[in-house]
Amino acid sequence: MKLGYLLACFFLVMVCGCGYRTGSLLPDADIHTVYVKNFRNDTFLIKIRRVNKTSQLGIETKLTDEIIRRFMLDGTLKVTVKENADVILEGRITSFSLSPRQFDSTDRRLVAQFGVRIGVELTLTDAATGEIIWVDDIEKGATFFVTGSLARSEEDAVDEASAELARDIVIRVVEGW
Repeated sequence: MKLGYLLACFFLVMVCGCGYRTGSLLPDADIHTVYVKNFRNDTFLIKIRRVNKTSQLGIETKLTDEIIRRFMLDGTLKVTVKENADVILEGRITSFSLSPRQFDSTDRRLVAQFGVRIGVELTLTDAATGEIIWVDDIEKGATFFVTGSLARSEEDAVDEASAELARDIVIRVVEGW
């Protein structure tokens, strides 16, 4: 009797599972294509309003290209032109900051490591109806050393932060959470 009960419980657990599934979790199963509109860089407007903020020219193009590349690598949604898209992804870069993270151990006036942070606001819209599916904010960062064997450029850190942002954006679009 106990063996039968244990087998029945095991069977129920195996049939029900934990709820994990692969594939798209988009709200509509008919969504197969995405148009990625060129991102807008609002960091220059922020720089004018706030003295201690910085901006990065061209980061919007770099981020848009990286998002398109990530969609192509993911393969869940096909990137297409606006006229053929099921959904439209729009974004604007709302923040870009460069700040010291670590100072030189021999001279505290010298910065040894900087941090880069990039923030974006995203909107996913149904292309057929114009209805907004969701709006979200995502922020990512990277660090870089300016001296020593681990030294790299600010541009490398911006590329890393952009790649992390693109990865998270594609996951947000495809998985819906």
